[in-house]
Amino acid sequence: MKRPARKKRHPVDEVDYETLADLRYHIRRFLRTREEAALLLLQVRGLKRLRPVTIGALAERLQARHHAAVQLVDRLAERGMVRRRRFESDRREVVIEITRRGEAVLRRLTLSSLTELRTEGPALAASLRRLIIQSARRGAMSQPVAVHPVSGALGAEISGVDLSKELSDDTLAAIRRAWLEHLVIFFRDQELPPARFLAFARRFGEPIEYPFVKGLDDFPEIIPVLKLETERVNFGGIWHSDTAYLDVPPMASMLVAREVPPAGGDTLFANMYMAYETLSDGMKRLLGGLVAVNSSAAADVSRTREDRLKDSARADAKREYNAAHPVVRVHPETGRSALYVNTAHTVRFEGMTEEESAPLLQYLYRHQVRPEFTCRFRWRPGSLALWDNRCAQHNAINDYQGQRRLLHRITLAGEKPEGP
Repeated sequence: MKRPARKKRHPVDEVDYETLADLRYHIRRFLRTREEAALLLLQVRGLKRLRPVTIGALAERLQARHHAAVQLVDRLAERGMVRRRRFESDRREVVIEITRRGEAVLRRLTLSSLTELRTEGPALAASLRRLIIQSARRGAMSQPVAVHPVSGALGAEISGVDLSKELSDDTLAAIRRAWLEHLVIFFRDQELPPARFLAFARRFGEPIEYPFVKGLDDFPEIIPVLKLETERVNFGGIWHSDTAYLDVPPMASMLVAREVPPAGGDTLFANMYMAYETLSDGMKRLLGGLVAVNSSAAADVSRTREDRLKDSARADAKREYNAAHPVVRVHPETGRSALYVNTAHTVRFEGMTEEESAPLLQYLYRHQVRPEFTCRFRWRPGSLALWDNRCAQHNAINDYQGQRRLLHRITLAGEKPEGP
């Protein structure tokens, strides 16, 4: 008896779920609607089985940047396919769940939907085949990521990663997970000339220019953080979160060390999740309704940039920037609440005078940098630090008089802060 001929399998049929995850952005381009593509991705990554789930978990499951996950949820919520709510056992957590309408779409979108895309034409099939091959190659270039915490509060050193090479999606996702967990991560002995430094930054977010100081001639997104031997005040030598005086402050900042003194010039970091979580319930209730006014013209921080403004000031900089943000900021990726005031930029509470605001602000400034909330990083040439401005503060220690210190900094675009 003649056996029936086996149906020839299309390469798309043989793709496993992990490979489909690597193709998430490209597949979305080929589907008819963005919301259907997004829901397909939720199913491919198994997110439908995770309930409840935070936006941070969504980003991790998709191995996507947080702003992409936020946009995904916004788009689906507008179409009634997902909804947000507070997690019952922890009201600080914002979770998302799929609605009945979303479930109906999911039932129509199975793995076979991808094979049916063949009908879109040979070009589509060829594109998917190329992407599958590229994905396999990227996976082969993944680097093992080892994470070594440096303190009980925050900070971890990452080893096993060469940032001068092109990173796979898996490696980048592992770095981002470590960053979200530890708030600031450190790398040692990295060979990162400006072009490569900027290329790594672009994999992590969108580099933006600093409002006051010009960047390098060929790389305006990279600013030199420099203190000369003859200067007495260092750049950023005060506890702060970068440019909190902007309406949309940056998500993250990264520094790479070029020249450092033989001793001194360390940077301190502080955990603003812990600063908020260790407050009394009464203080949390009080702060939950307050908005802080931040200014670039506060006297103490203005002094830390005076030397650089003399030789590197931007011609288009405003005289002063001001912005109001919630005192308690909810992190868009983790859903955790962080204290979002800082002694460098915050001048008062909205609706109050500076004099009325000062006692409470002074208490918060002291509280948020308690030693048990901090870690300290010692620089070496080739060291890189990457921190989350939404939940961490930092302070460059000025203890190397008569010595030269040069680092290069990139800041990454963020989102408008939101409160609880």
